[in-house]
Amino acid sequence: MKQFRLVKTGVQSFYFVAFLLFGWLGCCTVFQPANICRAEDNTDLMFVGEALDVITTASGREEGAWKAPVIADVISLELMEQSCASDLADLLESEPGFFISPSEAGYSVELRGIPDSVLFLYDSVPTGAGLNKTFNSINPYLSLESIKRIEIVKGPGSVLWGPDAFAGIVNIVPLTGKDFQGVETGLRWGSSQIEESAYVRWGGKKGDRNWFLALNGGRGQKDDRDEYNVVRFWGIDNASDPVSPESRYGNGTVDNPEFLELVGNSGVGDLFKLSTSFSFYNMPYTRSTEDDAWVWKEENTAFSGFIKLEGSKKYNFSSGFRWTAYMSWFNTSTEIVDLDLDSRDRVLFGELVHEKTVWRGNGLLTTGLSIRHEDVEDLPVWNHYYPDYFSSDNTSFLPSWDAYDYSILTTSVFSQYQHTIKRMDFWAGVRGDDHEASGSNISYNIGGAWNPSDQWGVKTSYGNAYRTPVAKQLQEGKTDMENIETLSVQTEWKPDKKFSLGITGFVSDMSDGYVEDPALGLSEPVNRRFYGTELKIRYSPLQDLVLKSGLSWVKSTGEDIHFRYHDYSYWQDGEIVDHYKDIYEPYDGGPELQFNTEVSYQINEDISIRAECRYISERTARYLVEETIHTYDDVWLLDAGLKIANLPVCHLDADISFKNVFNTQYWQPGIYGPVKGDGFSVEIGIGKRF
Repeated sequence: MKQFRLVKTGVQSFYFVAFLLFGWLGCCTVFQPANICRAEDNTDLMFVGEALDVITTASGREEGAWKAPVIADVISLELMEQSCASDLADLLESEPGFFISPSEAGYSVELRGIPDSVLFLYDSVPTGAGLNKTFNSINPYLSLESIKRIEIVKGPGSVLWGPDAFAGIVNIVPLTGKDFQGVETGLRWGSSQIEESAYVRWGGKKGDRNWFLALNGGRGQKDDRDEYNVVRFWGIDNASDPVSPESRYGNGTVDNPEFLELVGNSGVGDLFKLSTSFSFYNMPYTRSTEDDAWVWKEENTAFSGFIKLEGSKKYNFSSGFRWTAYMSWFNTSTEIVDLDLDSRDRVLFGELVHEKTVWRGNGLLTTGLSIRHEDVEDLPVWNHYYPDYFSSDNTSFLPSWDAYDYSILTTSVFSQYQHTIKRMDFWAGVRGDDHEASGSNISYNIGGAWNPSDQWGVKTSYGNAYRTPVAKQLQEGKTDMENIETLSVQTEWKPDKKFSLGITGFVSDMSDGYVEDPALGLSEPVNRRFYGTELKIRYSPLQDLVLKSGLSWVKSTGEDIHFRYHDYSYWQDGEIVDHYKDIYEPYDGGPELQFNTEVSYQINEDISIRAECRYISERTARYLVEETIHTYDDVWLLDAGLKIANLPVCHLDADISFKNVFNTQYWQPGIYGPVKGDGFSVEIGIGKRF
């Protein structure tokens, strides 16, 4: 725990220095304004006079989103500025198909009705760890100040990204010195996710060289319920019995979360780019049994990051290589009442890709080889549902866990071909993965896009993906990978620059799927079908007025979820015997219907306003230990915001966001029981460029 305490002290030191820095900048010295300039986008035109958003996730190189061999969306820097979002979760919950709900330790993410099914990447490096299926891949304190765009792939993406690109991919693309030159610093205060924070970013370019560095840190808000009554349980190390009920209960209060983040990159043309990320957060929170009889403290401390080297080089006019190598780590320390559990997850990765244009530039053949080695130490895998043991009736038993180690090497070869014939594009790809635990697996995708006119476009994609077994599966010998096959069809209509309409339909078949429940462990394999529709509309009746709406409808059919639940233990002939019972539950795929509409208006050069209304339909969740069913009512939420640039005071920029304007009271399913959604909150940010 020493390394985490040192970093925690570092957060406080940075926080103090950042405030001093901002105070110094408050003097009205004349500075050279920073400049956000957008590098030229290597896009393809779908409609006359309009360039599409750039995406790299589909094939590893920049291309227009419509030309990419996937169903894709891009949240650009401009869209982020127009939105009411204050973090990544806010941005994603406005995208059709996503459902983001609060949980006790952060967020729960579902895409197209499938929980924990998205591969999150930061600068193309996976951000998650092989801890468990419900571990948060979203860093709740990730700063938007360092992000250039967010690329979203809906549907399998395993051909280029390997296992775990299951229901979709979210790639967070950071700013570089090509996009941002100068220095900017700012402060934020809020009453919801973040209580107070400070950031500074610096970027520049000179000739072929460019660099970018961003530092962000601060303190988060406590949960509404920050008091707990279970203060001790495990007692001293190597204890064979829990502490006595007289010492077990009391009163305590959790502290505020703290976080610190450093990201940076430097490059020389396309030949060389070095990227790095260091992230720390300490998140205390409370959990409780469903009846609130026992409330206890947990504290999740994570130190994660990566160092990546990449580049590309053409050796003739039609062929070239791309290479990537990185080391990433995810070290965690979890405190449960008075028990500390530390674990480490480290990944080494290398990839070499060859690209060649053929057929007079109408075809592109991509082939590659990758090697990935993951090493995990002291990963806790629980054998029992520990809240069951907190009762005063239990004076003899401690819940058990295994400190699990594993090391897995995965080698992969892949190839993808794209071809253009006039207004039609076709693609096909295949990948073979040799996974030490699960054996060989083959992923594939095929699809095509057609533009019958300058206003219409139709795209279809079909493919499959696998999901790597988590530690609980490996421990129980369930090494078969989960598999999903998805067919998506997308139609877009853009009659002019003012209006666009996109409709996507999909069908996904999941086989050998597992559901992990903190109380019940890992389910038996299940087969399910998911299908639905996603709709996006954009309309700009005036040059400075933009209206956007999104809708998603998702249904699923198939088998119920089957768990073997350990409900109690007893002594027999001097040995502890575990008793199990079979429990079945309906599959929870989140809300069936979601809708959002946004409006942004640029009043003048310096002032803009924005608002977003969201609807989440009713959903039902069952908590199996208590065998109770909760119905969560549908809810309407309204957010709003105001941006003012070049304030008279030292030419500061200000941003004010209002969340849940009408203070709507609502609940969402948490891990152990219902979790209350955030009420009305305000976040204020001020920044200075020089």
